[in-house]
Amino acid sequence: MYIITLANLKGGVAKTTTAINLSLQLWEKRKRVLCMDLDLNNNMTDFFLREVREEELEERNVYHALLEQKEIGTCVYETRFPGISILPATISLGKITEELGSDPRVL
Repeated sequence: MYIITLANLKGGVAKTTTAINLSLQLWEKRKRVLCMDLDLNNNMTDFFLREVREEELEERNVYHALLEQKEIGTCVYETRFPGISILPATISLGKITEELGSDPRVL
């Protein structure tokens, strides 16, 4: 298993575009891929889960998994590409700083 992280504080440097294209290239090579969308713009989520209603995404997403409100596995969605799964982001991810910032267990 490999973990690939694409990160940059600057916006507009093609992080999401690269992540989507890399996922699709790995999928074409018959690799299983789990994407974790940690961007408030949630464009990767929109690309892979455009058919899923926003209300459903608000019930289980990366926000709930990070706060351990739900098991991470229950927050993962299969995409229309068999073998690519995603832990989606929603606008609720914006509250995570407040939530984790007040938790003494978080370093």
